[in-house]
Amino acid sequence: MTKLQTARRAILAVAAVLAAAPLRSARAKRQVREDQGRTGSRRQVGLPGSGGGASSFIWARNETEFAQALQDGAAERFVPMFDSRTAVTLTKTINVAAPDGASMTWGANGNHAKVQWAGPGGGDMIVFHGTKGNGSRCLYFEKFNLNGNGYAGAPCGSCLKLSAPDGDPGSIYKFTLRDIYTASGTRGISLEGAVFEGMCENVHGENHREHGFYAKNTNVGQQNRGIVSNIMMVHPNMSRNLGAGIYLDGVSLSPPTASVPPHSATARTRARACSWCPTTAMAR
Repeated sequence: MTKLQTARRAILAVAAVLAAAPLRSARAKRQVREDQGRTGSRRQVGLPGSGGGASSFIWARNETEFAQALQDGAAERFVPMFDSRTAVTLTKTINVAAPDGASMTWGANGNHAKVQWAGPGGGDMIVFHGTKGNGSRCLYFEKFNLNGNGYAGAPCGSCLKLSAPDGDPGSIYKFTLRDIYTASGTRGISLEGAVFEGMCENVHGENHREHGFYAKNTNVGQQNRGIVSNIMMVHPNMSRNLGAGIYLDGVSLSPPTASVPPHSATARTRARACSWCPTTAMAR
C-alpha cells in the first residue's frame, strides 16, 4: 500500500468520526433531557426542539403521579397537559376538590391518556367534587380514555363523576367535558347535585353495566338541594350499554309552568331544575 493510499484512508476515517460526533451528541442530549424530565416533580419530559429544557407535558408513570397532577391542577388553578404516552392503572378513587371561587379554566388535558381501573368493584375512578363556599366554575377536562375494567373483573362505579351534593354553595358550573371515551364500568359519566351550565362534547359511553351518561338531583325539597341543569350535549355517543344511553334520574325535561311569573325566584328555581339541552344525541 502506497503512502498516498494510507493517507487517503486516514483522512476518510477522521471525516467519518467527525460526521458521527454531532449525531451521538444529539442522542446524548435528548437522553439527558428525558432523564431530567423523569426526575421532575411532575414527570415532565424533554422533547426534541425544547431548547434543552423539559417540556410542559406530564408523563405520569403510576397512579400516584397521575393523581398528584390532577390535584395540583385544581389546587393551583391551571390545566396540566399529559404526555400522550401516559397509561396508568388506578387501584383507588382519585378525588379532586374543585377550587372554591375559581373563575378561570382549571382541570386537565389528557392528550389521549389511557386510564384503567383495577380497584374494588363499584368504586369511582375520577371524582371532581364541589367545595362548599362560592361554587367553582370553568372546569376543563378533555381527551381521556377511561376503562372501568368490566370485562376483566368487577367494574368501577362511574368512570368520571362531577359531584356537588351541597347545592349552589358547593356547585360546579360552566364546565367543559370534551373528547372523553368511557367503557366497561357501571356508568360512564355521572353528574350529581348542583352541576349546571356545562357542555359535554364528543363524550362516549359504551359497554357499561348500567348507563352511559347519568344525571341525578340531590337533596330535593331541602334548602341545600342540588339541581343538575342547563347541560349542553354536543354529539354524544352512548351506545351498547345494558341500561340507558342517557339516564336522567329525577331530572326533568319539562319547561317551567306558565302560571309562575317568568322572572320570579320560583321560576328561576324551576328553570334550573328543568333545563336540559341535548343537541345531537345517539343513545340506546
